[in-house]
Parts: sequence; structure tokens; C-alpha cells
Amino acid sequence: MFLELFKIFSNISRHTELVEACDWSEERAQEVLELCDNAVAKIREDDELISSYSDFEKKIRFNLRDHVTLSEIDILLKLLEESLNHPQEGNIIWD
Repeated sequence: MFLELFKIFSNISRHTELVEACDWSEERAQEVLELCDNAVAKIREDDELISSYSDFEKKIRFNLRDHVTLSEIDILLKLLEESLNHPQEGNIIWD
């Protein structure tokens, strides 16, 4: 029960961080998540070997640089890292 509540709180907390970074616009937050999803899909399509999370982060930053602010990218990277570290917990990026 506690772990489920923690997961919900964590997702709400990250979601709030993202919306705050998007100047409290839910629409912008949704757009940023879609852009991130597209960036991840592009990385997958490139089928290039990524040897570390650092390489993955650089590719995400590169793919989003013209569409997303630095603060939005920072929040997305937190979400992605958490999702990669705990894929079984149903994080918002991979659902």
C-alpha cells in the first residue's frame, strides 16, 4: 500500500514539476511529453548503439533543443531516468 501511494505521489510530483516548468500550462506539458516521446522514438529508429545513459541524455537534449526549454528538458530527463530505473512501476513516459 505504501509503495503504491509513494508511486502515485512521485508521479504527481514529477507531473507538477513539468507543468511548473511549462508556466503552469497543462497543454504545453502534454506537448512537451509528446515531443519527448517522439525524440525517444527517433533514437530507437536510428538503431544506434547507446553505451551509457549519458549518451542517451545527449541524444535527447539534441533532439529536443529546438522545441523545448532547458528547464523542460531537465524535468523530462528526470522522468526518463526514473522510468528507465523502474520500468515496472508504470511511469508516465512509457505508459
